[in-house]
Formats: sequence, structure tokens, C-alpha cells
Amino acid sequence: MKWSFFASLLVISTVSCQKDNEPEETAVTEGSKIYISNEGNFGASNADVSYIDEDGVIHNDVFQTVNGAPLGDVLQSLTVASNRAYAVMNNSNTVVIFNATTFAPLHVIEGVTYPRQMYHVSNSKAYLTAGAGAGTVYPVDKSAMALGTGIAVGNGPEGMTWSNNQLYVCNSGGWGVDQTVSVIDTDTDQVTATITLSDLPVEAVTDANGDVWVLCKGQTIYDELWNIIGHTDAKVHHIDELTNTVIESFVVGENGDHPASLAIAKNGQTVYVANGGIYALPIDEGAWQLVVDGDFYTVDVSQKNGHLWATGTNDFVNPGIVYHYSSNGEWLGQYTAGLGSNGVIEP
Repeated sequence: MKWSFFASLLVISTVSCQKDNEPEETAVTEGSKIYISNEGNFGASNADVSYIDEDGVIHNDVFQTVNGAPLGDVLQSLTVASNRAYAVMNNSNTVVIFNATTFAPLHVIEGVTYPRQMYHVSNSKAYLTAGAGAGTVYPVDKSAMALGTGIAVGNGPEGMTWSNNQLYVCNSGGWGVDQTVSVIDTDTDQVTATITLSDLPVEAVTDANGDVWVLCKGQTIYDELWNIIGHTDAKVHHIDELTNTVIESFVVGENGDHPASLAIAKNGQTVYVANGGIYALPIDEGAWQLVVDGDFYTVDVSQKNGHLWATGTNDFVNPGIVYHYSSNGEWLGQYTAGLGSNGVIEP
């Protein structure tokens, strides 16, 4: 994937958009945006980004339309910081960095195998997880848009969170099994601790007290002929950020449920999990509450107003549906997005 011909490109272009399922045409303009990552089909290089503008209109296939070139193959995750978007392309083995207002490409980080998630710890530094087996976390110099020396962690590193100058890395097992979280000192980029939890840690968040919450989705157990013979429970673990010890653990759903999406309220007082419906766990109460009934793939929280955003389950044939709710579960609207919608970012 080469972007040299985009070096001086800043294009304002008409893109497809939709509000309340009615087609409408509009232009890419500056202003408040809510971004949607659309994974696309494996091997098809049809991943793309949608956004909802300040008038509540959704724009689809934005990167392809603006640039006349595909974003890449399998958009695993998307983050937005300081008017830059970072698209982690799992099957392209790249991170595509583009202007978050104009969608003009800025740089492509290449040569990283099986990249998964990015986490920003400051205006100048982020971290990238990679690896389906033995995992690596790469420091990212955001000014140079370049990777630093990789840090060895557990198998299949996925989501991350940060607290007290410590980066907590979920080791999901990748194509195998892991139960650990690696703790990295972000001043020295050294692993300082390994926390053992339950099967397949996938996402982590930091609460208002600085404590860390980790979702472990649980393992599906197979026999030698790949018949399913059992499951381990999905759990959320509450970790003390001063001692890196587990304070308490909560089973999520029923045995056989394997949720993989965790979020934290804007005020840091409530943890959310998408497990069929959206469930909330107030950090001081210790009991799950159903906030929204339904069937959802991911849940995200707006950093502006605390609203909930959820993506529906995907069949990777039909466009994804994105749902908008207040923090207490009141339905506020829904949008038809791109293929395989897997996350909503309202920075």
C-alpha cells in the first residue's frame, strides 16, 4: 500500500450520506464528527470509515470517496486524537493515519504483523498491540508517526488502558489461550508486572478512582475433532492500580456467553458491557443492570456527553446499523453505516 501520490492531497468532496434512512447529498466540512469504523470483508480491501456530522447526517464510504483509493483490508480499530485518525488495518498489516477533518492521508506505518488496537497516553505518544501468537506492544511516536522498539507481552494482545503511568495490556490469547494482563511502565517502556485473571482478556478501562477494569470473554472449549464441549465464564475483574491486585470479579451473563466489548462512563463511575443487550455495572454497587435490551456487537461512550453508542451484530453482507442512546438507555436514533461496523468514536 503506497500513498506517495497523496502527499499534497487535501480534497473536499461530495460523499454519500443518510439521515433517518433518507438519502441526501452533502460535502465534507469541518465541525464536530462522530466516527464509525467499518471492518469490511476479510481479503476484500473494502474497509472504510463513516461519520455523523453535527446535523445528524451520516456519511458513508468517506475515505474511498475522498481519496479514490481504499483504506485497506480489515479495519480492526479506529482512534482519533488531535485531528488525526489512526486506522489499524489488521489484514493489511498497516496503520493508516489521516486528517480527521478532510480524510486526506498523512502517513502509513507498515511492516507490523497482525496489528489490533491503539491507545493514546499523551499528545506525543501512543501504543499499538500486535500479534496473533506471542505478542508485541509498540510505542508510537506520534510526531514522527513511527514505531519504537517492540515490547514483548503475552499472547494475542488486544485492548489497553492507562493509569498511574502504567499501561495495562490485555493478552487475549490470539489464536490460543491466555489469562494475563501485562503492565508496562510508560516512562521506561518495560514490563513491570503480569496479572493473572481468567480466560481471554480482551478490553480494559480506567475508572474515576484510577482503578482498572478488565473484560475476559471466556474460552470455548473443543475436543480433538473441534466439537464444542464446554465454556469458561466471561468475567469482569476490578484491579487496584496501586497494587495491581484483583479487588473483585463479576461473572458476565451465562456460561457460554463471550462478550468482547467494554466501555466506561464519561464520569468513570459505571462500566458497560455489550452482551446481547447493554449492561451497566456501577463501580460502587457491584450488580449488573440491563440498560438497553437488544442484540449488540460493541458499546462505546461519548466523551462529550456520556451518550451510549452501539453497533449491531454484523453479517458482513448487509450494511451495519449504529444505535444511539442516552446514558440511561433512552433511544435517540439509529443510522445505517458501512459493512461490518465495529466501533463508534466521539472524541
